[in-house]
Amino acid sequence: MSGTKIHWLGTGGGLNVALGNTSFLMSANGTAPLMIDCGFTVPGKLMEIGRIEEVTDIVITHLHADHIGGLETFGFYRRFVCGDTGDRRPTLRMPNAELAHDLWENALKAGLGLTNAEDGSPVEATLETYYKVEIGVEVEVAGLPKLQLVETPHVHDRHNFAMHIGPDVFYSGDTVDLPPHAPGLIFQDCQFGPPTENDIHISYERLRDELPPEVKEKTYLVHITHGYEKVDPVADGFAGYVAPDQVFEI
Repeated sequence: MSGTKIHWLGTGGGLNVALGNTSFLMSANGTAPLMIDCGFTVPGKLMEIGRIEEVTDIVITHLHADHIGGLETFGFYRRFVCGDTGDRRPTLRMPNAELAHDLWENALKAGLGLTNAEDGSPVEATLETYYKVEIGVEVEVAGLPKLQLVETPHVHDRHNFAMHIGPDVFYSGDTVDLPPHAPGLIFQDCQFGPPTENDIHISYERLRDELPPEVKEKTYLVHITHGYEKVDPVADGFAGYVAPDQVFEI
């Protein structure tokens, strides 16, 4: 869809906080931004660039803290600073109900489970206190390309999703899989260091050695781990690294 912009808030791996947690905004022609993931560095970044009040929809790919650890701060900020309750709550979009259940019970309930009513009295909260919740692997937001979420391997026996953004863009999320070859633009997770059988991210070496040249040249690397500065992906045929605050028009 012409005019859609992808603005990367951060491009670091979970332990490479200097680059920010991997997350991006999508917007087009003045639409309110949809955000992919909300790690613990993301609310601060949104405040820094003045966009925390604009985000209407958040898609969650999986439950690691560098992908959901900012939802407590984001939820509190929108509720108490912005006054976003009822229909003004942002929409949290989850691929399946199990992921939504685990997000609340195993990650957010301890911090968000008690809040205040309008009169200041304490009340028990749920995920829906802070967010409208939509379940499904197809995400359609007016003015933006449709997202199709597809399950992909990351941590054994844990739900985790990649996504197709319209027909021409693929974002791998966190994965040990190679990307599909067809999309015109690929944003691909990778890690550095010798690959092992217990990896939960695909290694740079596998991507370098197993992707055809015509796929590498349209592949940008994200979720960048330590050691990236010692490698020149362009020299190896890739499109390059994605930098925080880099914007792509698709």
